[in-house]
Amino acid sequence: MTDLEYRLDRFETLAAECELIAKLAATDGAKRELYLGLALHYRELVADMRKAIATKAAAYRQSATLLFPLFQQRLLMQDRAEQ
Repeated sequence: MTDLEYRLDRFETLAAECELIAKLAATDGAKRELYLGLALHYRELVADMRKAIATKAAAYRQSATLLFPLFQQRLLMQDRAEQ
């Protein structure tokens, strides 16, 4: 699990816990609002982490796509040199 995936999992857990606490604190309006606000903040962090993970994955795929032909060409040159 990467650092970003760990953080994503942690923020999802925190959001769920805050939502649960908000439901349990239904009689205390201030407490409920506090925990609903925290849950919303964690959900926003989750969305940001998902974007970061997707961006990182796309950049990796793009670099692999660009570099693979270079590696392939180098391997062919090495094979020819060995023959």
